[in-house]
Amino acid sequence: MLKKVLILLAPVFLLAQNIPEITADEVIAHIRFLASDRLQGRRAGTVQAETAAKYIASEFQRLGLEPAGDNNSWFQSLDVILDMQAGPENRLTIQLNGTEKQLQPGTDFNPLAFSAAGEISAGLSFVGYGLTEEDYYNDYQDIDVSGRVAVMFRYTPAWDSSEARLSSLASLRFKAINAREHGAVAAVIITGPLDSDRGDIIALHYDNNSSDAGIPVISLSRSVAQELFAANGMNMKEVQQNLSARKNPQSVNWKTSTVNLKTDLKAVTKSTDNVLAVLPGKHPRLKNEYIVIGAHYDHLGLGGAGSMADKPGEPHNGADDNASGTAGLLELAEYFSEPANRSNRSLLFAAFTAEELGVLGSTWFTKHPTIDADKIITMINMDMIGRMKDKRVVLYGMGSSGRWEPLVNRINKDFGFRLKFNAEGYGPSDHSPFYGKDIPVLFFFTGTHSDYHRPSDDWQKINAEDEARLLQFVSRTIRGIDERLLPPQFTKAKTKKQKARGGGRRSNVFIGTVPDFTDSGNGYKLAGVSEGSPAESAGLKSGDLIIRFAGSDIGDIYDFMYAMQKCKPGKAVEVVFRRGETEMTTRLIPAPPRAKDNE
Repeated sequence: MLKKVLILLAPVFLLAQNIPEITADEVIAHIRFLASDRLQGRRAGTVQAETAAKYIASEFQRLGLEPAGDNNSWFQSLDVILDMQAGPENRLTIQLNGTEKQLQPGTDFNPLAFSAAGEISAGLSFVGYGLTEEDYYNDYQDIDVSGRVAVMFRYTPAWDSSEARLSSLASLRFKAINAREHGAVAAVIITGPLDSDRGDIIALHYDNNSSDAGIPVISLSRSVAQELFAANGMNMKEVQQNLSARKNPQSVNWKTSTVNLKTDLKAVTKSTDNVLAVLPGKHPRLKNEYIVIGAHYDHLGLGGAGSMADKPGEPHNGADDNASGTAGLLELAEYFSEPANRSNRSLLFAAFTAEELGVLGSTWFTKHPTIDADKIITMINMDMIGRMKDKRVVLYGMGSSGRWEPLVNRINKDFGFRLKFNAEGYGPSDHSPFYGKDIPVLFFFTGTHSDYHRPSDDWQKINAEDEARLLQFVSRTIRGIDERLLPPQFTKAKTKKQKARGGGRRSNVFIGTVPDFTDSGNGYKLAGVSEGSPAESAGLKSGDLIIRFAGSDIGDIYDFMYAMQKCKPGKAVEVVFRRGETEMTTRLIPAPPRAKDNE
């Protein structure tokens, strides 16, 4: 960084071109290291992510910052689940017309990653595609599967392709939950002959959520499935053809087949670290307040859950997501460490881990702060700031303080960025848990692109010159917050006006809850609720644990999402939740789904 000394009599808001300390060369140098093949995509909990964390800590130390992690170190540790693996006790025996057949795990069947561990012995029921959509289609409408094992095809029937009303219910988790809700004690998934020329079982593939479906769930090979159909007088291909051609369930309780099943899964848990450093403020009183400047440094490793690539195995280097934000964090740390640039308030520089697993690192920090959390006045977040096009910058969290809009508009007179404001304080990045603690937030983002979550997100595609200019803008924003004696006042961001959207849908309704992904309790834990949302109107708050919703028992976020599919706008549903040790009940009126935000 150039060591040019600022003239003391210069105005607080210097022109962008007169701030040479933040440079494109340094931005790209950091990104080239963090997004190199050597770091293998920096998946949280891996040796490569640890290498990235040590690099960040060494930069903080070089700049003279103070460690702010556990036990006066640079690191704040937390455990994350990286994978689910099959244990040694998976067993499956089927009875076919009185003949017992022992099946082999990994060849004939696999437990799925969200399967509950357990042991059952029960009869089998074929339930088509295992789908239920009120007033449209229901594979369970004429069958009772209570106490039985539900056998079903993957995907959706072909006749639904024009409307795609069943697509939002077709995930394997949702199918298993639907089977459980209808009383099944286990679910068996098969790939039909119309879906693939291969009859291989589904691989045990972790989906970044450690909660289970509440019942054992397995994938069964096509060859074994064909034996089951034949033993019950059915031709599997003809059955699937009939289901695909007409809106006519063909569910049936099989009389001649039973199974003995045991599922055994083991979580692979690793430790990972937030990297935290403090730059003490220079003002005798204001130095006790903090501005948090954050960016996540983890990415997707070699792919898998969250990847947009066709298959895992290739490094997802994450140059934009989020080596760009991490480079910005380091550049801002260097800029403010210069004596002439020191702020009145203390600055906490936070490189968060496990954002890609559900903002786990930042949520852990807000629950286990290493500084006085009551003294945090603002959180600045940077995520994907390296691919600016046409001077476009999106700022989220604009509704979290009335001070933001006049401040950034004034600064932008010297930059000429095309700013787009989004009021929302919640969102899929590390500012969200801070907003949930009533802390004003600003999230800088330059937009998504075709390389998002793909191996092609490499450093050569970074627009380093514009990132450097954006970091100058961010530094000016931080100065604008810091120069005021009073901290910014927190406000709840107003939820966008509701309106229906056409085409494929993710949900029938809008509820307005924000999940706490770090909670693994028996229910759906809320990190917060959106301003003006049905959840807020129903009296739900951050910390509440929903245990029953719209008539369904809720064990995790997937149960909640499944239950939402049964809701209709304007039709009240009952919500049972725990607030602390007290169980409470409220009525919630779902709203129409929100218009999709395409930013």
